[in-house]
Amino acid sequence: MSMKYLKLTIIILVCIFVFGQAQVWKSIGLPPMNVSKIIVDSINQRAVLFGGGFGGNYWSDGVYEMSLIDTLYSGWMRLNVTGPHHKRGYHTFTYDSKLHRAIVFGGDTTNGYPNYNNDVWALNLQLGSESWQILNTTGNKPIPRANPSDIYHPIRNSLIIYSGIDINGDYPDDVWEFKLDSLIWRQVNITGTKPMPRQASASLYDKQNNRMIIFGGAAYGVFYNDVWALDLTKGNEHWTQLSPTGIIPSGRCAPAYGFDTKRSKLYIFGGWNYYGGFTFYNDVYGLDIPTLTWSKIYPTGDLPAVRRNSAGAYDILNDNFITTGGDCYSYDFSDTHILFLGPITTSTEWVPVTNYITPDILINSPSVDLIRIRYIMPTADNIKVDIVDINGKMIRTLYSGKSSLNNGWLVWNRTDNNNKKVSTGVYFCRLQTEELTLSKKFVIVK
Repeated sequence: MSMKYLKLTIIILVCIFVFGQAQVWKSIGLPPMNVSKIIVDSINQRAVLFGGGFGGNYWSDGVYEMSLIDTLYSGWMRLNVTGPHHKRGYHTFTYDSKLHRAIVFGGDTTNGYPNYNNDVWALNLQLGSESWQILNTTGNKPIPRANPSDIYHPIRNSLIIYSGIDINGDYPDDVWEFKLDSLIWRQVNITGTKPMPRQASASLYDKQNNRMIIFGGAAYGVFYNDVWALDLTKGNEHWTQLSPTGIIPSGRCAPAYGFDTKRSKLYIFGGWNYYGGFTFYNDVYGLDIPTLTWSKIYPTGDLPAVRRNSAGAYDILNDNFITTGGDCYSYDFSDTHILFLGPITTSTEWVPVTNYITPDILINSPSVDLIRIRYIMPTADNIKVDIVDINGKMIRTLYSGKSSLNNGWLVWNRTDNNNKKVSTGVYFCRLQTEELTLSKKFVIVK
């Protein structure tokens, strides 16, 4: 039998109507944190956050997830990650799409005083089995540093890093490639005119032109608003300064940023500079890469406070820009905001979102054999989770007992209580608590 007839597709019935949606900020809670990083795990339909800290340099080893299955978002929840743990701030956190993992390079690892590193870690993103592994790298390595620019290069299957700041307060003028298959570092030989080295730039991979693009950053008291492109043609790597038009952002360092790969557009939020005094920002700009045109975006409503060192990412599933945390002077923020930036907008109204957790069911299926289900609970409670068919007939009890605090993962292998495989069709996952019953519909199709 052809394999295509054996393939199982799980269709989650979530209807999202973009007509009439606005450029609207929504806020979601998280512990106070700055210089953390976010990646979007599109396979498991979630945002994943790692590291950061509070009070300047008291770093966390926490890994958090936020489901992107629907646009209401259920808030951040800490993951139980196995393997050796490590605290981190001012690091890179890059999604490796080939091996479905996140790669961490460098950053600060010691509470109370700077201790920059050049180690590389991998976070396995298999749902329910997340784990850390330190990678044993070879070759000449970049010097330890914080706040480098970084991208994942899918063709080379490499991590590319540029500049940053070292322990002496200097800014390395270098580009490095780390091969994720062989675990070998090599310094890239760059020809031609180069940008001034810097830290905390926004960066992206422009797939259409095989290049790394950076915006802004700072070094030695200079705050940049220039845009540079690094051509990544092997053997001909060179920088070119780009000349965007439009409403150009002021020079700044450490903005939150995300790249919309569907429309090839970079978004930045906030950041800071210092010209005779601190200036912190909460503005939003978009850079259209094909036309090299900047535009300023004017969302209204519950505007996030001015800040720097926020984490950012673009949720390609829902066309939302996500930013969380950051700091302003000595205050560390704990809020998370989302901003709809899809192609269809009719107004620019802010809409706040409550930041407490309510009971919910989220269904995801990254494999053809197993259906993964997460239940969300605001408190530990007695619960029962069942699978029933469209007629209400009990198919399988997945769990009965005390819930985990906040969330728990369950796996259904498509068998009933007699261990017989169920047929295709409409099913419901039902969550029963001491106070309510909640159901989520899904469809199994061959």
